[in-house]
Amino acid sequence: MADAEPPGQPAKGGAGAKEKSKRSAKSGPPINMGMLPDLIGYHLRCAQVTVFQHYSTTMGKLSISAP
Repeated sequence: MADAEPPGQPAKGGAGAKEKSKRSAKSGPPINMGMLPDLIGYHLRCAQVTVFQHYSTTMGKLSISAP
C-alpha cells in the first residue's frame, strides 16, 4: 500500500491517470507521504472523502445536500 492516492484523486490507471501525470510533471517531485500509506486511518479517510464527493455529486443533481 505504498502507492496511496491523496483524497479525491482517481486511482492509478483510472480515467484521470493521464491528467494526473500532466499535473505531476508541472508540479515537481512527488510528495513524500511518510508513514501515511501504512496507516489504516489514512485509507479510511480517503475512502470517506471519495464517498462524500460521490454523494454530493449524485444528490446535487436532485438539489439535495448534506446537512
